[in-house]
Amino acid sequence: MIQFKGTLSKNSKLFLIRSSEKVSFVMAAVTGIILIGPAVAAWCIWPEIWFAVLPFVVAVFMFCVCLAIPKLNPQDRNVEAQLPTKVTIQGDRLERVGEGERSYSSRKLVDVKKVQDHGTFYYLTFYFPYKDGYFICQKDLLTEGTLTDFEKLFEDKIERVKSGQSRSEEK
Repeated sequence: MIQFKGTLSKNSKLFLIRSSEKVSFVMAAVTGIILIGPAVAAWCIWPEIWFAVLPFVVAVFMFCVCLAIPKLNPQDRNVEAQLPTKVTIQGDRLERVGEGERSYSSRKLVDVKKVQDHGTFYYLTFYFPYKDGYFICQKDLLTEGTLTDFEKLFEDKIERVKSGQSRSEEK
């Protein structure tokens, strides 16, 4: 068994919050393109229906703004409650527990796509549909097992990430 337990550092929390903000922004952009695109196309073809299309476009725009700005999105306002206080690897399962009501998650080891080593913490990503943006293992919170055991478990999936490196540079 390998277990990371305790309160995440400011650096780890900031990483998770920024990741959450990026996901919110992408969701808002995709939603806006999918919903506003056909409305604008219809408006270009039939300009006389502007009075019917305009309220829809404004409503979708407002919805997308609320998604893109995390402080307005109720789900993202509770990022602190989602933060893990314990990550356990036992057998073929990973388990994440936090203090919020939706802060429990369990995944199989085979669903891990990659493990990013950011120096002070590991960030685990999963294959679709098992996504979970809150699996983070801070190295100094290791209470059971060793970092060597952890790295052996994911040896073919670990990617070393230099500090300040963006996701586009990783690939």
